[in-house]
Amino acid sequence: MTTGLLNREAFVAKLRAVGGRAYHDKHPFHVAMNEGRISPEALRGWSILTVGLVGGLCTLFAFHSVEQIPKAILITVDALGLSLLAVSGVEKAIETCKQTVYLEDGFVARWKGMLPTDRLIVQAIAAGELDLHGSRSLARIGKALRLGRSADRSVPQNALKRLRDRQILIHSDTGVYRFEDDTFKDWVLTQHPRE
Repeated sequence: MTTGLLNREAFVAKLRAVGGRAYHDKHPFHVAMNEGRISPEALRGWSILTVGLVGGLCTLFAFHSVEQIPKAILITVDALGLSLLAVSGVEKAIETCKQTVYLEDGFVARWKGMLPTDRLIVQAIAAGELDLHGSRSLARIGKALRLGRSADRSVPQNALKRLRDRQILIHSDTGVYRFEDDTFKDWVLTQHPRE
């Protein structure tokens, strides 16, 4: 293994050898992009790719100049670059999260994946009902499910367990159930208000 600095020809030869097996066009992201499997939203994260590309080009064409820069400055520039990538990465992650979790399609899928009893409980909690095991709530559930009688106390209890397991509801320290995601609560109130 070479421990000293390489001359320009040796450096370019090593770089080309690495590029032959690990060039950016072989990266899974680029492969997916070239095959048309990357959404336009994902491509909008171009800043992350640009920083890497510019860094690579600077290294390729100015590596002799880099040798002349004091190490403290190089570390600072490196830290700034990593910070930029971290911020860009976080912004991209937030945007992706908004698109996949908070879109109405996600809420519709979540709603359709619930049992009828679970929907009734979600509607009741969204409407601010606290006593889900009281006679009034049990009568409402029994009527909605067309049982011809009030529902058993186990019906809302089992629904609450399922909704906690699916991370739709959480049970607070004060014993009150509330939504894990207040945006979903707002969606339920507007799209599926309790009758």
